[in-house]
Amino acid sequence: MNVDETQPIEQDTILFRCACGSDVQVDSELGGECESCGKKVLPKVLNSHLAGTMTIVGSIRNLSEAQANADNDQDPWELIGRHYGHYELVKPLGSGGSGYVYQALDTSLQRYVAVKVLKSAKTAPAKTADERTEDQLLMQEAIAQARVAHPNIVPVYYVGSEKDEPFYAMELVDGKSLNERILEGEIEFSEICGVAEDITKALAFSFELDTIHGDIKPSNILLCATGGTKLSDFGLATRASERGKLATGGTPNYLAPELLFGSSPSIQSDMYALGVTLFEMTFGKLPIQLTGSTVANWQQDHKDQQVEFPAAWPENLPPQWRQVLMKLLAADPKNRYDSYESLNQELKRISPRSKLYASPMLRIIAAFIDWITVLLFMLPLDAAVNSEIAESNPIWQFVILILDFLPLIAYTILVGLWKQSVGRKLMQLRVLNRFGMIPKGRKMAFRSVLRMILPWSMASSLMFIFVDDTWWNIFPSMLSVLTVIFVIVNTGCMIFSNRSKAIHDYIFETQVVIDA
Repeated sequence: MNVDETQPIEQDTILFRCACGSDVQVDSELGGECESCGKKVLPKVLNSHLAGTMTIVGSIRNLSEAQANADNDQDPWELIGRHYGHYELVKPLGSGGSGYVYQALDTSLQRYVAVKVLKSAKTAPAKTADERTEDQLLMQEAIAQARVAHPNIVPVYYVGSEKDEPFYAMELVDGKSLNERILEGEIEFSEICGVAEDITKALAFSFELDTIHGDIKPSNILLCATGGTKLSDFGLATRASERGKLATGGTPNYLAPELLFGSSPSIQSDMYALGVTLFEMTFGKLPIQLTGSTVANWQQDHKDQQVEFPAAWPENLPPQWRQVLMKLLAADPKNRYDSYESLNQELKRISPRSKLYASPMLRIIAAFIDWITVLLFMLPLDAAVNSEIAESNPIWQFVILILDFLPLIAYTILVGLWKQSVGRKLMQLRVLNRFGMIPKGRKMAFRSVLRMILPWSMASSLMFIFVDDTWWNIFPSMLSVLTVIFVIVNTGCMIFSNRSKAIHDYIFETQVVIDA
């Protein structure tokens, strides 16, 4: 619906500029729908200031009309030096199913950008009317994508058409594609999780804007040289609100099996493609090896093959990672994650934490704070043990001795449940396992007993204070000597060992890092 600029607008409505160029009057809380193109306008768009107008140069005509007599073997270098709008193509960067990507000079702002020129009839056969309509919708999605501002999505600067050849300009990311990174060799689990979290956030944000990417694969994921990951190429994106209205496209190796059998794209199909990508990052191969060159061949491959994990699970990967991959790669989309929020929560739970290892001094101070905290509760009980009442009453002796262990038991339970201690919390430290994850509560509790050996030794020595036997009286002294020796050796190990590991870190396979 086109709204005249002079038409009064109610207070609870917003005049929204749709990607198709129409002005739409929508409810500020509920959103609305463009009557010209049918695109839904979600409140997320209105609330995140993504409703700026996008300029389009030229007209987006039926793509095949201007391409009817083209050569299918066009060399991408032939376009070098040509101008698309105010962008001069400098060199090819890559190609995909929908076009070529070039490094280009923005002659207006004197900066380099990436320009994607959609394949014209010079590189594609003539299309039917329905296919031409799909191309127009895909270009419209590119225009809509230009309005999306998210740190994990490559921003589109410009969408236009030069001599009936559609193109769009986007950020030239300083870095490499994930496909290039996979070819370089083994990837650390922390890097894999970083990519997984970034792309999940990008897909979740796109879905909130009614968009399903439709072509998740390593070559469409860019690793920034300064850190972080960005999702690119929304050329096959579809509207989540219009499932079933567009034909399915994508890269066969990354297509969810249900798409090969005629289902419409969904967030679950994007999750499957993400699962294939993460599996390839982890093991350097695809989970399903497709054969042949027809859809029937690929359908049969998915029927015959199962996702194969290594027989011996790699020691550098947490067992929970297998469960994440299995869920993402489930043959039935109903068995995958029901939302990006669920996937993101699972990724956060198993993602490695900071690898900035804590210094020995910080660890010693944290341990000293914990010792003092426990001893403050133990000292009144120690005084009670030496009182005249305790010396004259064996029952009181037993009760007080048992109570002397309560602060230590309470501390151990606290560490097991909280997976943290007072001292480490104050010093901003965190215990992680060898995978960079927070250990289970049971392991943290047992580890704390060895870490708090000094207070445990003091409480144990009190058990022999009322024993008259000379040999038994030697035990507290021996225990104290052994405890002091252990504390000295443990501290020395922490100071001089790699990554400041103490004896209990080696025993329980843990590491202490700065809690960033």
